[in-house]
Amino acid sequence: GKTALVRRFAERIGEIGVAVHWGNCREFGRSPPFWPWIQVMRAMGEDDTGAAVLEHRPDDPFTMIDGLVESLQRQGSATRVVVLDDLHNADLGSLELLGRLCSGRDEMPLLVAATMDLDDVGDDPGRDAVIAGICGAARRLDLTELDESDIELLVAGALGPADAAVADARHELVATFVDRAGGNALHVTGVLDLAVATGVDPELSMRDDVRAVIRHRLDALAADARDLLAVGALQGKLFDADVVGAVLDVTPEIVRSRLAEPVRHGLVDDEGIRYRFGHRLVAEVLRDDMDAGLRDELQLRMARTIDVTASPLVPDVSRSALVAMHLTEAGDLVEPGEVAAWLRRAVADARRVRAHGDAARFGDLAARYWRAGGSPEREAEALTEVLNDHLATGLAEEAVATAHELAGLARRLGSAQLLGRAALARAQVFDPRQSMDGADLLREALVHPDNTSPSDLRAELLGQLASVMGMPSITGQPDDATGARRVITELREMIRHHPTERARAALALAELNVMSGPTHFAERQAWFANGIGANPSGRLQDRLERGYWDTSLAFERGEFDAVETAIESWAVLADRSPSMYWRWRVTMAKASLLYVRGRFDEAVLVARQSLSLVVNLYPAMAYRVYAGLLFAVRREQGRLDDLAADLVAIAGEHPGFAEGLDGHGLGALAPLIALEDGDVERARNELPPVVRATRAAPTDELFWLCLASLVATCADGVGDEESARWATAELEPFRDQFVMWGRAYVPGGPVVLALAFAHRGAGDLDAAAACFRDTVEWADRERAPAFAARARLGLAQLAANQRDRDELLVQVQHAAQVLGMSSVAATATELLGPRPGAPPVESRVTAHATVRVLGRFDVRAPGADAPSRWTSRKARDALKILVCHRGRSIPREQMIDLLWPEASVSTG
Repeated sequence: GKTALVRRFAERIGEIGVAVHWGNCREFGRSPPFWPWIQVMRAMGEDDTGAAVLEHRPDDPFTMIDGLVESLQRQGSATRVVVLDDLHNADLGSLELLGRLCSGRDEMPLLVAATMDLDDVGDDPGRDAVIAGICGAARRLDLTELDESDIELLVAGALGPADAAVADARHELVATFVDRAGGNALHVTGVLDLAVATGVDPELSMRDDVRAVIRHRLDALAADARDLLAVGALQGKLFDADVVGAVLDVTPEIVRSRLAEPVRHGLVDDEGIRYRFGHRLVAEVLRDDMDAGLRDELQLRMARTIDVTASPLVPDVSRSALVAMHLTEAGDLVEPGEVAAWLRRAVADARRVRAHGDAARFGDLAARYWRAGGSPEREAEALTEVLNDHLATGLAEEAVATAHELAGLARRLGSAQLLGRAALARAQVFDPRQSMDGADLLREALVHPDNTSPSDLRAELLGQLASVMGMPSITGQPDDATGARRVITELREMIRHHPTERARAALALAELNVMSGPTHFAERQAWFANGIGANPSGRLQDRLERGYWDTSLAFERGEFDAVETAIESWAVLADRSPSMYWRWRVTMAKASLLYVRGRFDEAVLVARQSLSLVVNLYPAMAYRVYAGLLFAVRREQGRLDDLAADLVAIAGEHPGFAEGLDGHGLGALAPLIALEDGDVERARNELPPVVRATRAAPTDELFWLCLASLVATCADGVGDEESARWATAELEPFRDQFVMWGRAYVPGGPVVLALAFAHRGAGDLDAAAACFRDTVEWADRERAPAFAARARLGLAQLAANQRDRDELLVQVQHAAQVLGMSSVAATATELLGPRPGAPPVESRVTAHATVRVLGRFDVRAPGADAPSRWTSRKARDALKILVCHRGRSIPREQMIDLLWPEASVSTG
């Protein structure tokens, strides 16, 4: 098996003087975070840094990882090998440390070998994403089932070589092994060991299953040895001789003497301070065959023993969890209150090392035992802790279910405090997989007779209610913006009489979520700082929300280096979250930033890859966002004619996307589409409804600035001076802002560029030129080349000096050709006209690649009537890459580099 292979490797490499250090990953609830690495560091003899890390166990897992990496780097220049056994049982922190080492950021003479059962990883998206990254960076060796030749060698090794007299019988035996064992190594070796030890006919043994073979081997042991193994099986795959001896009231020496026989038979391995079952099925058979009453009694004795016995296999931080788990297995022999009390201690220990997933599981069990013991108040405390732990790990569905369970208990107890906590937690779940409307529970908590006077709880309830009502929902519009503002007014009035820090933070959060338009742009930065930004909570849900707002506000400011920094931190949190929604939001923010940087094809590819995260859950939302970004890109590329076909093609790949196509058009963009098509008359007819809708909309709505900027651009294009003058007056106060169609979704452009078009449309050419220059300065600083190209084109069209004009047009022409902005390039070329003697500007052809089917690529170049098709035999490699990057985007160039590392790719 896996462990045997790695053990043999360790022996061989140890023979040449290489130090090997083992770390074992024990089953859930039986070890603290970083436990395998703690074993490794102790085996190495940790330095001062490692000792400090192991002693204090800092709450921040990133600090823990940095400390352990630093300690590993201080181990000297000698080559070392670390073996991590049963990595599928490892906690998230241990996996992230291994992922850090696999990234190559930290150079050290260290080889890590790990065993993993991929069928036993469990359902944990956070761990799964880290494991996928590790598998992508590591060299992987899959142990396949034994084939016929392997079995022949094993049979010959166990039964001796076959002479001519038994050759046919030996061949039939091998065939029987292949047929019945299916290449299972444990089954084959077990039957052969049984045959050698007992003389039982191997073919007869093949008629039994693996568990039956194990039982045959166990029955051959002395009774006292089997009893010891049965008690050890209660500890898991690894067990401690001292603990087993204490449970059975025998000395460690007697334990070791009795275990010598099972060690000889290969049922367990002696690892010095502990024993390991040769296979987890051996422990399972022992537990399953034990009398139920005896098993309960031994579980109770095991719990009592672990409570008082010092053991290197029982770290202090997990002692309470181990005791609690054994007590839960002791049946009716233990009072529910005692089990719940131990579980509560396990929750505290798990939280101390930020193992919130374990804490939530322990807490949920504790609530059940408090309920069984008739203690509803303590049940409520446990559920509250579970709720906080679910929010800490970003488990939206579990948090919602626990919030409703807590609300039901609060109603039975008549507790306004509990009902308020449940309502706040319910409202804080920001994930469209769950209904984002937590307003009903918030209103119920607010009208509770014990919750009508001013208090911090009431302030937080009002703030959350305003946010839920006033935030743009997944439909793109607030549920009740007017009602949200009324709630904010009530909250402001309450703060006049109850001016606490928590109440003011609740108000800042509500204002941030509800006052989404340009009027409160400056205040939004302060509301973020005083609300979410001031919240020191380490809960993943809160940190994700902070990352969301940090990114969104940086987009609004048009500060794209800050956007990039914010996305990097936000993406790390999203990868740790099980929420597909948050991963999609981060991915769309990345796509938007790529668009701003002029990397149009990458932006579309990244956005397209992210569709699978949400398209089947909320097709209308997926359509609206993807279509908006695709429109922006195709407009820059001069390929709006392809837009409808592109959207239909996506609907073919994602059936849920077709639902978005049915009920959602591009609406207000119609006049701009007409202008891009060169149909000024149609644009002139399409513009008035958009102008009327924009003038009627409140200026502090999220989409008002988008619509006003659209009016400015189109009014200039169709010669509507009245609308252009209106746009200049309306947009001037907001000239320092950046237009976003939705928060961190689709970039619209700097307001100052729209203002330049409005001034030009209104006939104020000096003001227009000043705005174009301001746009160029901003775009060059923020590395936004497409906006710079459009601004320079506008400036050139206004330039009085022919030399300045031509210089600008050449810059525009070159930039547009590099970026693939064909319509802008064509306009610049037309304005330049023929220039005798001037060297032609180099034309760069940009290929637009789209993955249609795995291993087949459509490539379209500007001006081509139809895409050419590339076929690749790298489908298997591509699949591996995509699996290992699950949940993360892969830019086209990176995919090509990974598939063809030694080839240069040319386009044309």
